[in-house]
Amino acid sequence: MSQAEYARQRNRAKSLITRYVKDGRIVLVDRKVDPEQADKALGFTKVHKAHNEEDGDKKNESGDYWKEKTRRESAEASLKELDLSRRQGELVEVDVVAQEFSKMVDAVRQQLLSIPTKIAPTVHAQKTIHAIHRIIEDAIHDALNDFGTYNAESGKPRTGRAPSKNRSASAKVKTNAKAKRQRVGK
Repeated sequence: MSQAEYARQRNRAKSLITRYVKDGRIVLVDRKVDPEQADKALGFTKVHKAHNEEDGDKKNESGDYWKEKTRRESAEASLKELDLSRRQGELVEVDVVAQEFSKMVDAVRQQLLSIPTKIAPTVHAQKTIHAIHRIIEDAIHDALNDFGTYNAESGKPRTGRAPSKNRSASAKVKTNAKAKRQRVGK
């Protein structure tokens, strides 16, 4: 084994091993150190070896400590960034989004299911398929518009919206029915 390797294994400086070689305390064989002979010459025993192995374990532990500390600090920094993004309104929790989406889908479902009840009397009074088609289409568009103006806080469509062009078309059909003295609505 080379002088440098022996120094590394025994946790000593290479210059110290070189001095021991010059002093004759360590004898080289073919320009290599015989570890057993060198250990005996320097008075290294099993206790010294065990002590050196413990030192090596401590070094590994300290290396692990710094790696773990770095990992922990990185994780804490990531959590702080996420918290900041959440507070700034850039992030929303998945559970909150899922709950609000479920409420919105339920509201749209109820709106769509109420269409037949709302428009049945009006449709019944119509004489042309074109007029019936327009009423049904307008009711569907109204329900979809409500979906587009959904208010997450109340769970209902937003109020105060401007009437759509489809609403005016359905109002026109109702007005025509009233003019002909036909029954409209309930």
